[in-house]
Amino acid sequence: MKINFKKSMYVLTISSALFFQGCGSGGTSAGNNDDNDKEDQLPAGKTFKYNRISIAGSSITWGKGYLGEKSYVGEVIKYFREDVADSIGPGELPTPASTISDLMSYKGELYVYNAGSVISGKLKASEDVSIVFAGSGVDTVVEMEVDGNVCGSYTIQGSFKPVKVISPDNEVDSATGNVRSFRETEPRSVAKICKNLENREHDFNLTVKSGKLHLNFITNHMYYFQNAGIGGYAASTILGEPAWFPDTTTDEIVDFDPDLFIFESSTNDAGTWAWEQANEEATTNEWILRNSTDFSLGASSKKIQLASPVSVQAGDVVVMGTYTGNIGSVAVAIVAQNSNSKTITLTTDVPDHVAPKCVIKRISKWETNVQTVIDRVTSGRNVQVGIGTCGVPNLDQRKLMGYREKGKIMADENGWMFFDFFNKVKAFNSGVDNSPNSASRWSYGDNTHPNEENGYRLFGEAITDVLKTK
Repeated sequence: MKINFKKSMYVLTISSALFFQGCGSGGTSAGNNDDNDKEDQLPAGKTFKYNRISIAGSSITWGKGYLGEKSYVGEVIKYFREDVADSIGPGELPTPASTISDLMSYKGELYVYNAGSVISGKLKASEDVSIVFAGSGVDTVVEMEVDGNVCGSYTIQGSFKPVKVISPDNEVDSATGNVRSFRETEPRSVAKICKNLENREHDFNLTVKSGKLHLNFITNHMYYFQNAGIGGYAASTILGEPAWFPDTTTDEIVDFDPDLFIFESSTNDAGTWAWEQANEEATTNEWILRNSTDFSLGASSKKIQLASPVSVQAGDVVVMGTYTGNIGSVAVAIVAQNSNSKTITLTTDVPDHVAPKCVIKRISKWETNVQTVIDRVTSGRNVQVGIGTCGVPNLDQRKLMGYREKGKIMADENGWMFFDFFNKVKAFNSGVDNSPNSASRWSYGDNTHPNEENGYRLFGEAITDVLKTK
């Protein structure tokens, strides 16, 4: 049976690979980790960057730990699988009678092919042909033929699952009382069964010789993903000790050895300022002016004048306007220099549309904790970093205003990518997103957690829009 190739971006998913060298060299799979994707020969006209991608963050990233469509992580995976690599996914493969679901990256679908099944199709610009599969409980032998040449027969061990759970869903972190879950991909779930192909379209036939093949997708280039999101964590926990991101999770990211590390921080705003008000210190996140205070424009459009002197430092956050349910009615600026006077100098102009009221806060502890995590992941390694911060206020509070602006400054200063979740959701719906029943909503009604209808796509696009320019 021939199938029509259609680019299907949904998902890579599974971590490290089985290596099978070249057509004509049969062999038996033996789950090893020497996949060397960073050194693979690339097809002409293709740039395969960031072969190993780790995405970390709070429960917004976690999405129940799925690598597929159950979080915005799946949208990023979809981009690599559809726009960068050529892949044939579950919806484009011939559908056998027995289709099952499992914790796989590509829509959670696995097709079960019995002995004697032949799967035929085409892949473009291939450097290799890889299949992604799950253990079936029995060893399975498959044979791959590309352009009429048999690459060989391979035995797929059936005694493993494609996703491993580092912490079960019901395990509670003793330090925080929150559920901590972490999943990454199973190294033996990828078979690179024909390598070093020419840069053109290739015909293939995959034959199940014996056993049962639980197949997820077929691709010309594998990307390996790690969802390092942590269920139950809010941005508030980055303000205290222990630091927001547990050392054990950071260790898992380091062990994964990513080419690209995406760190979502301070997007889940539950309880942030409640913690700060109870734990104010001059050296950490704190309110400088908690209650909204009138201001007037100073000698320039970058200066504001308060009624009384206030002590501010360069980098403090000024939130201007009166938040009345429209995200666009609030503006955020960063303090440009230290001052103990009535005059505050900002790094940007005061917008015309905001009401002349402001609150001021300091979030230096958040900066320190974010930098600590990134330093641990990148130390001694060639890792590209991206940071995503939202800054969407939850309902009628200004809890996270300013983290986006600080995140952008940190990205610019350090050469990181910056993923603007805030402006992505603002363009979609600039109001308070507190109704779970509207198709126009992007969250689950809490103005924080992206939903499956729109939110996952928007957060994913905030990342892929930047990746497409790199």
